[in-house]
Amino acid sequence: MFTIEIDDLPPSLNKFYSGMHWAKRTEIVHEWHLRFLNAFRRANLPTKLGTPIVVNVTQFCKGVVRDADNGVVAAKFCGDALKEYGYIVDDGPEYISSVILQCKKGKANKTVVLIS
Repeated sequence: MFTIEIDDLPPSLNKFYSGMHWAKRTEIVHEWHLRFLNAFRRANLPTKLGTPIVVNVTQFCKGVVRDADNGVVAAKFCGDALKEYGYIVDDGPEYISSVILQCKKGKANKTVVLIS
């Protein structure tokens, strides 16, 4: 199992898709893919993961705790980054078999992804 940590939260699903200009969404996607790449490297993630994997996303919120389904943005960014940077061949169900989403109260905003 590998623990990927990012000291921030991606935008909520509601904010990301409700009226945000496509160019701004593209900028955010690129930024978060790079954040995940850096976190993969810090976690010493092997360059080729055995698949299928399970992606377990927990978002810790210092303010109002988000709905658990808002973690789908972090899961999507993580899966896409794993594919984009060659850790997995594709992000389809034969490579990522399931995604688990959680949101909890925390002392700081943080996204933690367990890959198993």
